[in-house]
Amino acid sequence: MTFQTPEIELHKSAEEVYAFFSDFNNFKKILPDNISDWQADADHCSFTFKNMGKMALKFEEKTPFTFLKIIPHGKAPFEYFMTCNITTQEIGCKVKITFDASLNPFMKMMAEKPLSKFVGIIEEKIREIFG
Repeated sequence: MTFQTPEIELHKSAEEVYAFFSDFNNFKKILPDNISDWQADADHCSFTFKNMGKMALKFEEKTPFTFLKIIPHGKAPFEYFMTCNITTQEIGCKVKITFDASLNPFMKMMAEKPLSKFVGIIEEKIREIFG
């Protein structure tokens, strides 16, 4: 199951946007407010979603100024990954966030709405930060 933001046009350079997304210390700024137990360094982060459990993330792939792939760090309740695609424009750049989860039918019923909301909140926060 895939959840995506639309391409978000930003008036910041691809380098600035990549620098932000390539450091997990910045991720708390784009996550929903219902998280606790936040811990991060440049390459890993972990946090707890209220009523959903703990998530830990790490970078699997980084291509400067264009692409980031994030995967679970340690055990996860289901397989997933998140990507950030950055496209340079004449003025600024475009960003698209994709969250891809392998969910069985039961998990799909439980997780579809929260995951869709999660990606929507990330989109809102990106627009606020980089507006």
